[in-house]
Amino acid sequence: MGLLLPEQLRPVFQTRVRRRTLVLGWAGAAGSAARIEAAFDDGAVLADGKELPVCELELELLQGDPVCLLALAQALRGLAPMRIEPLEKAAR
Repeated sequence: MGLLLPEQLRPVFQTRVRRRTLVLGWAGAAGSAARIEAAFDDGAVLADGKELPVCELELELLQGDPVCLLALAQALRGLAPMRIEPLEKAAR
């Protein structure tokens, strides 16, 4: 496959989401602490005339102990049914 010119490029998919973010402080065991960004995405991925709903919470460790990130994820799973999605939106 050769190089494409800019006018030959076409979108393969679209991601339409509303993102809301919040930075949290989280205290863990034995005095550990972390700053964690929680980003909530609500919308859809569109491709080939199909639509895949997106409703996800992404947690990103900004600073501190990674154990706190896992503790926050486990606490959130206790509040609502959640699963880990290994694929990013573009791969889906």
